[in-house]
Amino acid sequence: MKKKIVTVVMASMLFAGAVSAASVWGTYKGNQIIRITSNGVALKTPDVPAISYNGRTMIPISMLGQLGIGYTWDAKNQTVDVASNPSSRGLNSDAVMKANLFKYLEDLGENLMETKQSYDIAMMSKVIGPSTQLNTAYGKLNSSINKYNEFINRQDVLNYSSSDATINQILANYFDSIDKLKELDLFANSAPISENSTLIKYALIAESAANLAKTGIKSSGAGFSKYIYEASK
Repeated sequence: MKKKIVTVVMASMLFAGAVSAASVWGTYKGNQIIRITSNGVALKTPDVPAISYNGRTMIPISMLGQLGIGYTWDAKNQTVDVASNPSSRGLNSDAVMKANLFKYLEDLGENLMETKQSYDIAMMSKVIGPSTQLNTAYGKLNSSINKYNEFINRQDVLNYSSSDATINQILANYFDSIDKLKELDLFANSAPISENSTLIKYALIAESAANLAKTGIKSSGAGFSKYIYEASK
């Protein structure tokens, strides 16, 4: 069962920002990184990502394997031969799409862990004195919520989750983790930190949020490995 999360809004922490399109996915050796998707699902990035070079998108040949497209490398002649048999491409397409879906689920979990770590930093900063780190953590929380909501409304997720209990369980773990992160946000902004009991309570909530996210990440990684193996048969 999928649940939609309403973005949290705190009057004391409203802020706006813009990010340059050139830095959305970062850079690789001075070139803008390009995210590659298949039917809306992001492909797993190899050691060298796809980049924009001289106005053209350059994609590593290894990414073709994630689409079920076969190829061979002829080192002697410095040549790549790409298989063009449509039936061979379609053979593993379902497994490839499922593998990419689980990879995106894994990334969602990693985002939740990064959000939890941001609140840890914010709390440490608050102990020292006034800090803007809570704004940063709040921004990561809203970003994670938005990514979760966008993911559960994707057509491929709706299709596969109806027959795959693992996907629904991972999404339930992430939903509960986000609930705990929202607790962290309220607690970090309202609770005094002069007492040890406050920090202990914070640590318990943070640990719960992290454990839920880690459970989802572990299941996502297992799902990705399973379907990558099936796609390679």
